[in-house]
Amino acid sequence: MLEGNPIKNRNPLFDLLEKNPEVEIYLKWGGTALPVTLSFFRAEFIKTSVVIKWITESEIDNAGFYIYRSETRDGHFKVVNPHLIRGAGTTSERNTYTWNDATAKPNVTYYYRIEDVSHAGDRKQLATVRMRGNISVSAAKFTTTWADLKAHE
Repeated sequence: MLEGNPIKNRNPLFDLLEKNPEVEIYLKWGGTALPVTLSFFRAEFIKTSVVIKWITESEIDNAGFYIYRSETRDGHFKVVNPHLIRGAGTTSERNTYTWNDATAKPNVTYYYRIEDVSHAGDRKQLATVRMRGNISVSAAKFTTTWADLKAHE
């Protein structure tokens, strides 16, 4: 029984679903799509840029993602990707994403945040991560600061 549903005659809906078993119905809570299930989010320095990697286990009504960056955890985060990174829409399959931040400056610690955007335009902050270490000026090497080592003892 579908409680709270204003539709009196549900038979046409049930007939449609019976004739089209590939149709999937997703529950929406409070009028907005359920969030993306994020299982991994990391920033790493690879070659000449910071590579942001993330994995979703499922997505519902997901238009895509924006990546934000700040130099402090509680600071002002700014969008760094010029265009929405396309999401998988609605799926229960795992999806892996990467995005390169070629604008990251040497010797700066960054915090990255990921935001999900639904097709309806709803936005939700999913996670924040600190890039471990700094980008070195010399030969673009990955370095670790004493504070990073001390924090992980």
